[in-house]
Amino acid sequence: MKKNSLLIAVICFLTQMGFSQKAYTISGQVISGVSYRPLSYTKLMIRVNGKAQLLDLNTKFKIRNIKRGLVKLEIGQHEVSYKLDTFHVIHDTTILVQSSLKDVKIIISCPHCECKGFTIASALADIKSGRPKLLFIGGVGGLDVFDQTFDSKRSARKYGVVFHDFGCVPPDYECIDGYAYTVFNYLDTKYGKEWRKDAPEGTLFLDK
Repeated sequence: MKKNSLLIAVICFLTQMGFSQKAYTISGQVISGVSYRPLSYTKLMIRVNGKAQLLDLNTKFKIRNIKRGLVKLEIGQHEVSYKLDTFHVIHDTTILVQSSLKDVKIIISCPHCECKGFTIASALADIKSGRPKLLFIGGVGGLDVFDQTFDSKRSARKYGVVFHDFGCVPPDYECIDGYAYTVFNYLDTKYGKEWRKDAPEGTLFLDK
């Protein structure tokens, strides 16, 4: 009996050791809490228990060799200053890892964002009222499209859109990103991709 008990104890110990050393993978994406889209306007890094990596263009990540237990995730802006990499933390959280995790969504809020009336909600309201906007940054001199050429007028009537020029000072990126893509999704659903060919040059986010 003693030999059997010792054998069982050894097996349990080895099993626990193997289980505790098992590595997992965490994958997902960092998205904006304003636009609910990838935070692609700046270079971001993710740091897991002190180990950092750059996010890809769609702000997706895949971290391997994560041990079971509490894991600290930090999102930071990647900056290079005087040839030294810096990591400025903009969001952090702690998660319990008990298995590999896929499609983790890390939502970053933007308390300082000034949307100036351009949000996902206002895009939906404009669509409902039949006046969704295509957005432009024309600068001091404005855009040629606002000369209201025949083609521009025809496109506006055909697709029921309004051209809006922010001039030199648009709202924060995340706000107009969410607005624009909400309108784009509506136009894609209603007209297919054809409307994109008729959209005036300089329409914000059309080339992404």
